[in-house]
Amino acid sequence: MLYYPGLMKAVVDSLSHEHHSVQNHAAHVLTNFATFSDEFKREFLDDELLMETLRVLLLSRSADVEVAAAALLWTLFCDDESKLKVLSHRSPEGDTFLPTIADLLLHGERETKEMMGRIVWRLSAQSQSRGEKMRVDSVESARKSLGDGTITNLIKQDLCRQPGILEGLAALLGEDELQGREIAAAALWSLTVERENKRFIVPYSNVINGLANLLQDGTASASSLEYAASALRNLATDPVVVDMLHAKHKKLVVLLLTRCDVLEWQKNIVSATSYV
Repeated sequence: MLYYPGLMKAVVDSLSHEHHSVQNHAAHVLTNFATFSDEFKREFLDDELLMETLRVLLLSRSADVEVAAAALLWTLFCDDESKLKVLSHRSPEGDTFLPTIADLLLHGERETKEMMGRIVWRLSAQSQSRGEKMRVDSVESARKSLGDGTITNLIKQDLCRQPGILEGLAALLGEDELQGREIAAAALWSLTVERENKRFIVPYSNVINGLANLLQDGTASASSLEYAASALRNLATDPVVVDMLHAKHKKLVVLLLTRCDVLEWQKNIVSATSYV
């Protein structure tokens, strides 16, 4: 398609067509090309007008168009540079993608909510390769966060402070869909790796409750349990955060220690707190 600029223009123009069915088909076509062509992704991300068209489509009143646009946005993420291009996009009126992602995480279709959860997870991963290794690097990440506290990830902080992101992830944790809960737990795990986010997350009792309920859910997948446990463990390893936790949540760390593989150095940190 990159070699047929006339055809490319026709498909791109179809994103702004008055009929939702045409917009939907155009988004699916572009998603297919983005899936198989990094060159296409780069061209799309560099086109400010095209990016704004996609952002507007995400807010479509058509459920089909919304879901198709969400899939296209997800497909565009391929490396750290693509994350920054999405987050730095700004419409002439000053609108950005982050509030749009938060809004869809809260109010979108079920498929869209899960896609936005995936996007938050990917955005908060320090790199694409890092994202693929998140679970196996959990202990090392916690160890670094407990060290000198110098780990800083501005994207993680921006995500955590965007109104609607934490609320949306908490809502996903409470849904019946197992996949949605796993995605939300994974995103929260990634966000809690950033030390500054820990103290910001704790006041959201629905997030803590959601992670705790997931740990005690007999139907949850092994991956979901691991993500939820890692998120709570990250929160519990900051003494200031522990002091902020509600008494009933502090007891969850004991449950956490019985349900997950935790190294001796982590047990020592937890046992030094007043609730064990």
